[in-house]
Amino acid sequence: MFKEMRRKEKEMTEERVTEILMTGEYGVLSVLDASGYPYGVPVNYVYDQDKIYVHCAKAGAKLEAILKHSKVSFNIVKTHGVIAERFTSFYESVTVFGNAFLVEGEDTIAPLKAFIDKYASDYTESGYKYAEGSFMKTMIIEIKPQNITGKSSNMPVQA
Repeated sequence: MFKEMRRKEKEMTEERVTEILMTGEYGVLSVLDASGYPYGVPVNYVYDQDKIYVHCAKAGAKLEAILKHSKVSFNIVKTHGVIAERFTSFYESVTVFGNAFLVEGEDTIAPLKAFIDKYASDYTESGYKYAEGSFMKTMIIEIKPQNITGKSSNMPVQA
């Protein structure tokens, strides 16, 4: 169903892919919008228990698209840069294909706390209280991966 990576020498180890999923700052969620156009939007996310979680408002283009077509892709670029003198670049990226589901109500609390742990770890006590007090205003998109690949190229050698 999913194509194998053509340039096998650029394929990352499963361990590095997981590390990038855990530590990436943001990813780009891509969906098909209601008119059939691809729609990619950068989002904060957490990777927890083999699922990706994205938080959002209870209305909007992402949700409308997912309700019509649950298949999504999610891309994280962890490291990148240009090597001008060699006319190339270096990068590490992870691409996920999966199905998205909407999570509401009290089921959003655990993912919201995971967001606090990742993005505001110095403020967990107040962050957890905030999550528990505002979960009814928030929607969580849960992505269940079907295929995950990681690719790197021309990474600088560490001295």
